[in-house]
Amino acid sequence: MVAQLVQEHQYRHASVIEEVSQRWRHSQTLTSPLLTIPYRRFWKDDNGKVHTQLNKAPFLPDNFKVVGKLVPGFFICVVALTRLRLIIFWRGGIILD
Repeated sequence: MVAQLVQEHQYRHASVIEEVSQRWRHSQTLTSPLLTIPYRRFWKDDNGKVHTQLNKAPFLPDNFKVVGKLVPGFFICVVALTRLRLIIFWRGGIILD
């Protein structure tokens, strides 16, 4: 009975390490944030009826900087921790259709 529990524990231990390693061992990508601001567009058709349309204006930052440090994790499997500081600057200016 005890031998079975030990064997089951070892199997689960190995399978968890494999699962975490499979999910996190590939490269990861950090991309720039996208600020999306909703706005409404109003217009009149030829009959004078007013129409509205909800649109979204996307803004990419003018400047995007990431400062970080990769720290090996305190885990049995290969996992690393990181703390990132994002520095993002947006300026005014919008192009709407």
